Amino acid sequence: MNVYTYQYDNSYDPPMPVADTTIWGMNSDERLTLSAIIDSGSDATMAPLVYLKQIGAIKAGRRWMRGISGPSYLVDVYLAYVRLGDYQVYLSVVADRENQQMILGRDLLNDCVVTLNGLAHTVEIAQ
Repeated sequence: MNVYTYQYDNSYDPPMPVADTTIWGMNSDERLTLSAIIDSGSDATMAPLVYLKQIGAIKAGRRWMRGISGPSYLVDVYLAYVRLGDYQVYLSVVADRENQQMILGRDLLNDCVVTLNGLAHTVEIAQ
């Protein structure tokens, strides 16, 4: 089992667990490595729409989504490869039209062992 250690992003208050993640589309050579928020409360992985278009991700439809409060709303879903350490998966990624931050949700995290060490401001991800 490979273990990857990442430092929390201290620009957030309180500091946020993040991990370097690479995304790319099926028919594109363009790959992006992004710092992604580790969010075990999120059902799905999300990425900024501008990045999904840049990597040539294929639009796969729409899905209903709801945040922690408020009504449900329709979002676009794109197919993309997501790599976290040695773990690679082809996912339906929710397109975020408003934010510029990628979020790793349980659709990916449930295949990993994620250990948050808040005192050391590190996150370990094992696959």
